[in-house]
Amino acid sequence: TKTTKVRFLVHNIFKSWGKLTKLGPFDIIICDPPSYQKGSFVAKSDYAKVIRRLPTLLTSEGYALLCLNAPELDIQFLMDTVQNETSGKLQFVKLLPNPKAYLPIKYP
Repeated sequence: TKTTKVRFLVHNIFKSWGKLTKLGPFDIIICDPPSYQKGSFVAKSDYAKVIRRLPTLLTSEGYALLCLNAPELDIQFLMDTVQNETSGKLQFVKLLPNPKAYLPIKYP
């Protein structure tokens, strides 16, 4: 049997690359940043900085679960950002549906 370690890390990711690199590589990374947090994170401009670093933090078989809570940005924004920032090192696998509690969102 494989021993599994699960850690929930709450960090300012822009100040924690070194620590995250030392703890990794990871089998899965869940990125669920705020869409806008003044002085800290703005999805439209900052998500690319996070996505760019994911390949170095993941195992070769690892997954990144990326959440996007910005109504002004669509799934294509996220897919294009992943493609552009990782040079194809990460690939889209699946879009998870929103919970029924959320308003329906139309994707292309």
